Amino acid sequence: REPENREAAHAWLHEQAERPLLRPLARVVRPVVWRGVLPALRFVRGPVRFVEGRLETEDGTPSTRFRAGSRAVLRLVVEVQGNCEQPVFGMILRLGSHVVYSTNNGILGTPSRTFAASERAEVCFAFTVGLANGHYSVNVGVADRVGGTIHDWINDFTDFIVDDSHCLEGVTDLDAEFRCVPSVAVEPSDADDVVSIRTRPS
Repeated sequence: REPENREAAHAWLHEQAERPLLRPLARVVRPVVWRGVLPALRFVRGPVRFVEGRLETEDGTPSTRFRAGSRAVLRLVVEVQGNCEQPVFGMILRLGSHVVYSTNNGILGTPSRTFAASERAEVCFAFTVGLANGHYSVNVGVADRVGGTIHDWINDFTDFIVDDSHCLEGVTDLDAEFRCVPSVAVEPSDADDVVSIRTRPS
């Protein structure tokens, strides 16, 4: 039974968080908690559900701190309670309340596969941590490929720190490089090909 209003929805989500299905997550991710009006949210509706997950370095070492520009892997384990054809898995990275990146395997052009009831499977997102220094959180979700119905959605599934970024302002680190070399003047062959920079007279 689904809730009919906001207050009932909050109570319903709290009830879902207390079910035995969600308790194993406490060992690998932060549990569902309440933060005033906007709680960390888990919405469970379909047959594909997250049961484990963590962030790792490329060599498989669990980590919650990454150097800007390095590679990270979000590894997720799901349990399937009913047949499901090629569900779509997604991830969202947030800095505070701001979304800085989101994607899913459909956008990436990589289908999942058909899952059978009672199956357990592992899915991964590998990505470059092209971010400025900061404390980021990760939302994860899985939905029906055709209708878009959410099977499982978890806000604040895990979080991580980015450091050693050379970004001065903004949230992305584009790994910029700077060079300064002598300039050799070249006589233009055609004045129409020349782009000049003019300064405003004082």
